Amino acid sequence: MLMEGRSRLTACSLRTGRRRSIDATIGSSPGRFSFVRLHGTTLVYGLSASGGRADTGAFALYRDSALRPQREEIVSVLVSAVAVGPGRAVAFVYRGGGGPPELHVNRPAGALREHRIIDSGRRLTRLVFSGQRLTWQHNGVARSFVTRTDDRCRLAAAPRNGAPGFIQGSELISYVQTETGFAVCWRATGATQTVDNPRDLTAIIGSRPADAAGAWFATATADGTVITLNAESGQRQVIAAPGADSVRINREGSVAWALKQRDSPYHIEMWAHDGEGTRRLDDDADPGGFGFDGSTLIWGLRSAELRP
Repeated sequence: MLMEGRSRLTACSLRTGRRRSIDATIGSSPGRFSFVRLHGTTLVYGLSASGGRADTGAFALYRDSALRPQREEIVSVLVSAVAVGPGRAVAFVYRGGGGPPELHVNRPAGALREHRIIDSGRRLTRLVFSGQRLTWQHNGVARSFVTRTDDRCRLAAAPRNGAPGFIQGSELISYVQTETGFAVCWRATGATQTVDNPRDLTAIIGSRPADAAGAWFATATADGTVITLNAESGQRQVIAAPGADSVRINREGSVAWALKQRDSPYHIEMWAHDGEGTRRLDDDADPGGFGFDGSTLIWGLRSAELRP
């Protein structure tokens, strides 16, 4: 594989000598390659605008084939560490907004796409695939995840806007959007429960009206509540949260949400619910984002410790 400057790649098959040239275009606009990763014939690269700094991450992350045109966009966000594994699996660290970085794993699953958020924390580094096992460092501590585990869930997700349907989740649960809400499945047994919420919840990152961590699922509903569900035990809670827009949950079941004011969309309130009840943490929060590092909720330059 040969990179010609930052505007073109040439891939060559060692077996047949077949070559393929790939231009760094974003839609119809010129761009440049931020990085390139290769596993077998699976090619993953980041593209940034020609005028941007290529060392600050990729504006768009793509999966492609070194031998034939199979480009598909995975995400259009700032990413840092990237690793490619068997089965066209792509792991990457999403760095955006005011919350901590998140570790995402995206892979094809038949006609569907599987997208999981398997970790979040202040420092997520050293992503390496060894066969199906992904290893990384969370704040200096080694963690791992097997991309193809025994999954007894039988979920179906309809295509949207011409793109494949998405199965989302954590390392332990899977969920898909249905016509009336969500189907949430405990992967070890295939036990599936439903959560009613007819909102359009197609976003994977950014404004996220649904989230999962460990065995827990959470969603901000259209009727002004946040619903949490433990997919293993069936424990469910409905929390009053009028105006809740984006939600995050941690592995202990503590949940936080952002509340946007209708008359001032850049005025954000940060709320949380844990073992001590529901409380407002900030009435003028950074609108950039929020998330968990273990039991610590982080938004902008602020943080709070939540208890199960």
